[in-house]
Amino acid sequence: MNLHTKIIRINSLISGENIARRVASNIAWSVVSEIVGKGILFLVMIYLARSLGVEKFGILSFSQVLASFFWYGVDLGINMYGSGEIAKTRRAAGDLVSILLSLRILSALMMFLLFAGISVVFSTHAAQRTVFLATSLYLVTRALNVDWALRGFEGFKFIAIGNFATFLSMLGLTVIFVNSEQDVVKAALIWSLCYLIGSAVSMLLLVNNFKVEIKWICKYENFVIHLKQSIHFMLSGGLNVLYQYLPMLLVGTLASEYQIGIFSAPYKIVISISYIFSVAPIALYPVFCNLFYTHWDKFCSLYRIYRNVSIVVATIIILFNLLYSHTIIFFLLGPNYEQSVLIFQILAYYLAIGAIRRVYAIVIAATGLQKFYTYVSTIAVIAFMLVYIAFSCFSNVTHELSAGYTLVVTECVAFVVLMFFWRLSHAGTEQRIEVLGRKTN
Repeated sequence: MNLHTKIIRINSLISGENIARRVASNIAWSVVSEIVGKGILFLVMIYLARSLGVEKFGILSFSQVLASFFWYGVDLGINMYGSGEIAKTRRAAGDLVSILLSLRILSALMMFLLFAGISVVFSTHAAQRTVFLATSLYLVTRALNVDWALRGFEGFKFIAIGNFATFLSMLGLTVIFVNSEQDVVKAALIWSLCYLIGSAVSMLLLVNNFKVEIKWICKYENFVIHLKQSIHFMLSGGLNVLYQYLPMLLVGTLASEYQIGIFSAPYKIVISISYIFSVAPIALYPVFCNLFYTHWDKFCSLYRIYRNVSIVVATIIILFNLLYSHTIIFFLLGPNYEQSVLIFQILAYYLAIGAIRRVYAIVIAATGLQKFYTYVSTIAVIAFMLVYIAFSCFSNVTHELSAGYTLVVTECVAFVVLMFFWRLSHAGTEQRIEVLGRKTN
């Protein structure tokens, strides 16, 4: 072996170690951020479900779902697009951060006014209207958060600090000020305003640690350039949120406030768990983006590992659900939510399938094929509506159970279509991955 070959091999080993270190660090801090941060948010949700009662918790949950829909009119795909672009050009990311943040602030103000106006016009009673208006502030306070920029710099530990600031303040203020169903408006205000605390912390961390100068840049031509690139993230993200929260929207619209409370409590538990599972794709996304352009074999190897681990996780979810679902609901929510047990059992299968589906979603996004994920999200929304109508017309199950069954069926459809698009767009990749896997083993 000559000297040149030795140098190449040493550089390859160093590169592999650096990638492994980056992946481990990103995932470790993301796990801390999601498990601790979202764990605190989970405690807030459980506390509110018990303190507000089924009906008032249903009103609050419905308003938060509406805010989630409007949020994607604020984000405009910047959460994923911005982090990916910064990961590619970190040394010249200062103006990019300012342009995208300015764009989000403008869109946040417009969406806030739209949401507030709709709340005033279409609310069915005064209590609901006030809760909706308090929740609409979330669109502005969260828009100021620059966690997407920190993710592009792979500053995941700083994202964790920002999340802790948000959710710890939310937990403390909720416990202090929310004690009965009469405090539902206070709960909505606290939920919205605590995101301002996290936004301020994340912005300070970005400026101080990555020397990014944040300034107001409002130029139409710059906005158009980036919107053309982020449009697929915006559409796929918005459609994904529509797909994810369409059940709560339909139940909240067609059923009673009690029924939305019965459905939303176990559904929020499942969504909280899914946030933890989203740690891996979020942490791996900038690494996949980088490897796709620099080390294709390492991209394939990382994908294979991520896919196999996700299958194991999905199996564990199903087994755990079969054994402990009843105990979980009674322990967390209490006897008032007994009707939520069956819904939780159904939704656990949705959670398991989604854990595997994310594998294909993230690699498709990292390889620049966001349009395929947009297609899948569109198919999922259409499939959900068709299946939900079928359940409603041809079965005697309630609205909340129909929503649960429909989610599982639609998630299966989305998974199959997404996997088909991946194999279609990367013919031969799966075979190459299996060859790499056999060599590794």
